[in-house]
Amino acid sequence: SIMSGITGMYVFTESPYFVESVHINQPLDNPIVATKKFSLKEEDISLIAQKIEASLSNMDFIKNTHLTEALLSDAIQVPKHQVSLVLNNHFNTTFKEMINKRRIDLLIELKKSKEYENYSLFGLAQHCGYKAESTFIANFKKNTGKLPNEFFKN
Repeated sequence: SIMSGITGMYVFTESPYFVESVHINQPLDNPIVATKKFSLKEEDISLIAQKIEASLSNMDFIKNTHLTEALLSDAIQVPKHQVSLVLNNHFNTTFKEMINKRRIDLLIELKKSKEYENYSLFGLAQHCGYKAESTFIANFKKNTGKLPNEFFKN
């Protein structure tokens, strides 16, 4: 792989995936801005994407109401900035959007099951990781194009 190196900055030229992190340290009279670029090779992107998929395929992981990008990062042992990079550029989504889609998909799947037929929609939403009914309804509509009651009318 072709690398261009400048002290502390490596850019893999064959990879279109990079993220810029800007840290600002601002004394009153002399502002200093330092920039770092983080790059990943295609094979690293693929490996991280597989780890993300494996974790987010785990129902119990998705249902965790305290699930954050940092928790996902810890679970798959990949730095958070790399997880963000892969979510944004490989999956074309954000962490929150991906989790909400997975939770809605899970809810729709569970709603079809006999085991969950006596759950209210919000009870099922809570079971899938939602804390607030308004958040659940907004995400359900965003992901399906319909309100939950309209979607499940049979």
